[in-house]
Amino acid sequence: MPEACPIDSSQLRSLSAQLDRAVAAVPDKTAIVGASSRLTYRELADEVSKAATVLDGLGLRAGDRVAVSLPNDIDVVVALLGPGSGVRRGPHGIGPT
Repeated sequence: MPEACPIDSSQLRSLSAQLDRAVAAVPDKTAIVGASSRLTYRELADEVSKAATVLDGLGLRAGDRVAVSLPNDIDVVVALLGPGSGVRRGPHGIGPT
């Protein structure tokens, strides 16, 4: 079983902030395991960034609603994190818009 990145519950943070923290602390640790693949925290952040960029390109803005219909696998996690990430980042560079 992959070693989990500890979540700091002493401060309320968004999932995006928690992902940023995990990438900074343990970028090469396994973040998520799916049916046919696994992603490290860095790879998950990169996939979330790609999803956020696509949604931004489609005109998604704060307050818009997004529906997701995917099998229960890695793609659904990326799809759910992408809209709320509030990031536009390059490879391994994370920051607010």
